[in-house]
Amino acid sequence: MKLTSTLLALTCILLGCSQASYQVKSDTDCQTCQSTGSKVCRNENYDRYAFCCDVTEVGSLACGGADAFCTGDSKNPSIDAFVCPYSTSYCGAKTSEIVMHPIKRNNIKVEISNRLFTNLETCYYVVSVPSSDLEKGYRYFWDIQVNNRTNVRMTLNNGTALGNAGDPITVTTATGSRFQYVAENNKIFLSFMAQVSASSKLSALFSFTIKLLTIDVRPPPAPELKPSTEPKPSTNSNPQPTPQPKNETKPLEAPLAPEVIVYEYVEEEKV
Repeated sequence: MKLTSTLLALTCILLGCSQASYQVKSDTDCQTCQSTGSKVCRNENYDRYAFCCDVTEVGSLACGGADAFCTGDSKNPSIDAFVCPYSTSYCGAKTSEIVMHPIKRNNIKVEISNRLFTNLETCYYVVSVPSSDLEKGYRYFWDIQVNNRTNVRMTLNNGTALGNAGDPITVTTATGSRFQYVAENNKIFLSFMAQVSASSKLSALFSFTIKLLTIDVRPPPAPELKPSTEPKPSTNSNPQPTPQPKNETKPLEAPLAPEVIVYEYVEEEKV
């Protein structure tokens, strides 16, 4: 299938034909399709394959349907990697979608270094947390730490969906290695492309950790009401003088700072 689809694409380049859509299952097929000027489209619900389509076919069932995400649909070209098929053979996770939880799954470490992740191959991940798992009175934040990156171009985006992901960052020594974003209704899109020059003796590898942090922003509880110590009116016709308090003073207590609770799994989960 890989050889057939590649030959078909190359033939159309030479003849200038308008090709029918066909399925692509690898980065190589995906890049070949894009080089012809065709569109690559992938249904967001399935990441193992995509379709190479003529621009006139976009939106048809043969090209993934009306809900398919295609090259050129995003605000920035760095998202184009997400239209290509996701490879489970060298990208580690069973799927590109990584769903986290404030308590049960809030600390994930991804390490990729293998012989299949070679020059121009791409890994990508979409990290999210369901709104139904978030509680009122708390704020949630993504905390991303890039641990290692060798011969890899890493791009970072965030947004509610692939089409509107913004603030693209190409990670370099100048950008630093730690990034934080709001997590409520906000997904993280990470892509890694191997870029190994012919003269390099180092393999492509990358490692990052992403945590879902929880911060308690609930207002402090109301102060407890104590019984009044004011003297009650006396019914005695010969009232006695009210005893004066002893000359004892206590230092005023400063109000406590807002309590900040960070839920952090001690054990890191390797994907």
